[in-house]
Amino acid sequence: MQHDIWIDLSPAELRIEYYTNKLANERLEAFKRRALGIDRNGKCLIDIQNEVLNIQSSIEDIYVHITEADLEAVKYLKKQKYVTVHDWAFGGRQPKCWYLDRWGVVIQYLRNLGYEVYQVGAKEEDAMPGATKLLGKLSLNQSVALIKDAVLHIDNEGTLAHITPWLKVPTIVLYGPTSRNWLHKENVNIEAGDCHECEGLPGWWRKCPKDRDCECMKLITPDMVIEKINFLLNKEENR
Repeated sequence: MQHDIWIDLSPAELRIEYYTNKLANERLEAFKRRALGIDRNGKCLIDIQNEVLNIQSSIEDIYVHITEADLEAVKYLKKQKYVTVHDWAFGGRQPKCWYLDRWGVVIQYLRNLGYEVYQVGAKEEDAMPGATKLLGKLSLNQSVALIKDAVLHIDNEGTLAHITPWLKVPTIVLYGPTSRNWLHKENVNIEAGDCHECEGLPGWWRKCPKDRDCECMKLITPDMVIEKINFLLNKEENR
């Protein structure tokens, strides 16, 4: 059964509402506490949603509302095959973000394969070397309208990486300190080293709380990402 749920993830709020019946404030607050990690008890986002809203759903039932205007706004960007990339976190760069020079290596590899590479995100985000920058130029819904027709999407753990399973876009997610509860089996998730699961420790979103210099992200190399890119491209070609 399709549930009419609008997902709106923004720095100011995380709002989920029925089109015909807005969620009561207390239930919204309960969802926010659970979804943002304060009271998750090991459950993933979909499980929390089902429990709080008292519904049964999967990633197949959830959608972002994209209008014809959103599709039209990004139509001019779809004249050749392209990959979308993103690497940010609310409020600035966080330990879960990857290194810009390494993004540059991956982006150059994709360009050598003949793909356009679009960086989506907010205007405050740091520009990735070699990418066509759309920072601050697209709304969230327009970004989703662009990503939905991408050959691949590459990201850190965050908003867009939780939307791409619904879009059925092959996605590579670079996983570092955040909880594995945010993993989606539909994505190709890259982890390196043995130090993870720092989410919830004091100050984890600003610096490595274990004083290990964010080795969870540092140990992810461009070659590891390129290997997964080739895996997904070959998988698509053989489909």
